[in-house]
Amino acid sequence: CRNLPSNPMDNKFIVIPSVALLASVAFWGWGWLARRCGRVSELPVVVTIGVGMAAVIFIGGSLNAARIAFPIAFDGIILAGVLLAVTGVWQSRKRIVRRPSAGVVAAAIPLLAAGWFLIAHLVPQAAYNHHDDFEKYFAHPVEMLALGTLPPDFLGSLGWETLGGQAVLDAFVAAHFPLVYLGTVDAVYCLLFCVALAAFAFKPGRWGWGAIAAEMCVLAIDPQLVNISSLYSGTALMMTAFCLVATPGAVRRDDPPATLLLGLVYAGLLALKTTFVPFVAVHFVAVVGLGPLPGRSRWAWGAKVAGWTGLFLLPWLLLHAPLYLAPARPALAAIAAGEPLRVHPFSTS
Repeated sequence: CRNLPSNPMDNKFIVIPSVALLASVAFWGWGWLARRCGRVSELPVVVTIGVGMAAVIFIGGSLNAARIAFPIAFDGIILAGVLLAVTGVWQSRKRIVRRPSAGVVAAAIPLLAAGWFLIAHLVPQAAYNHHDDFEKYFAHPVEMLALGTLPPDFLGSLGWETLGGQAVLDAFVAAHFPLVYLGTVDAVYCLLFCVALAAFAFKPGRWGWGAIAAEMCVLAIDPQLVNISSLYSGTALMMTAFCLVATPGAVRRDDPPATLLLGLVYAGLLALKTTFVPFVAVHFVAVVGLGPLPGRSRWAWGAKVAGWTGLFLLPWLLLHAPLYLAPARPALAAIAAGEPLRVHPFSTS
């Protein structure tokens, strides 16, 4: 990557924040629509953005299943999300807009500082993982944009390790920017989104000390960039799932969390990477067993969440159905027998 052409953008400190703001507005618009469908009155802005990210992953899976996941389709997702956001803001125009408190301003400082640092030193990335990134995570969005779908991969990890959710998020960058900027999706945008969730998912206090401490907890995690897979995007959806249970946003405070929204977030996590199955299972069991659900209704609530999760995961399962339904064959049957491997534990070669 060091030998790639110079930065094609005139000023990355203007372009990157502008693109991130556009993506956030579009995500909020889709999250607002999901809130309306789930009959949820209000949610914090950052939590709505997390729900919208999960909704976009579902839409991306539907586009892949329909074989129309071309760049123009992803541009349409952004445009539609912005229009939905404008509609949502217009409908709530009569609400009182208060000036940001001192706590909100204080909590915004670490977020802005972290954003400046990441853009200054990590955009574009100077190096990528030459195994995972170049062999998998770079190929998936490029293949998707070129073919309109992710074809069955009988020799790789697509369909097993990941269903393609991260490729959908990466495709928005791959459609308009050189591939050297692909790492900005997870290592920059999603990391900063995790910081924003920590700060603003719950209203900062008078001076914002609790929000700042939460932000520092996110930033203190060693950002070991082993590849550009779903590191912070998955973390962001996990935090969104926590917030949906803690702040259900229903009209009555004792109402249970919205099944549609939580199922949408669960499906987004599973589409990003199947290694998130343990989190989804543990979180689901914890909410059903210990969450704010009265009596026997917890089982009906759990069944609805499981149903919505399966529904929102269905496009990805249909996409990879040829892989799952293919007859199992012994792998060694197609490989010619060679000389046996001789192991010499004490050899210097």
